[in-house]
Amino acid sequence: MIHHYTGPQGKTVTWETPDPPSPPLDPTGALATLLAVTETLTVEDAANAVGLTPADLVAEAEAWAM
Repeated sequence: MIHHYTGPQGKTVTWETPDPPSPPLDPTGALATLLAVTETLTVEDAANAVGLTPADLVAEAEAWAM
């Protein structure tokens, strides 16, 4: 996340902080992730089945890997 601050003298300072972690998925999203990870469904099919994006499922699976 990029932040900008302009001080009283007009000098602008810019800095970047890491994006906050996304909350874990609900049980339905977790099940869809599990089905995609085990290749029972494709990531796209699993995401569409629960109304999420494939990126949501990938992020959940990557969090599990941590």
